[in-house]
Amino acid sequence: MTFHAYYNHECQNCGAYYIPYDETVPCPRCSIVEQECFDFIPLAVASLQYNLGRGGSYIPANVLRILFHIFETYRIASGGGPFADMTREALKRMDWGDQEYLRDHIAAIAERIHEQLDADAP
Repeated sequence: MTFHAYYNHECQNCGAYYIPYDETVPCPRCSIVEQECFDFIPLAVASLQYNLGRGGSYIPANVLRILFHIFETYRIASGGGPFADMTREALKRMDWGDQEYLRDHIAAIAERIHEQLDADAP
């Protein structure tokens, strides 16, 4: 579990996604300064403090975070090979501490998700 802040902003001028976290923050693509401002910094600080206090790390240790990394690694891999092989190799490189039993479990979850994504693809 972690502290979440949900916000989605698209530049009205160029369509870039970014966070106008202060009144003077320009769009990183077209440099326009919009009127909308989202007070993101206090939320980010709260999330960082929460994660550090709960697990001793700023990065939340959770299954989705691991899955996000697996799928992004596979997406950007050139000539990546079979998804299952890449997933198991990536998970082998992780430090599991006393939770090594989760490695195969998360690999199985990733493979099922991959199958579903393939089935849902147009």
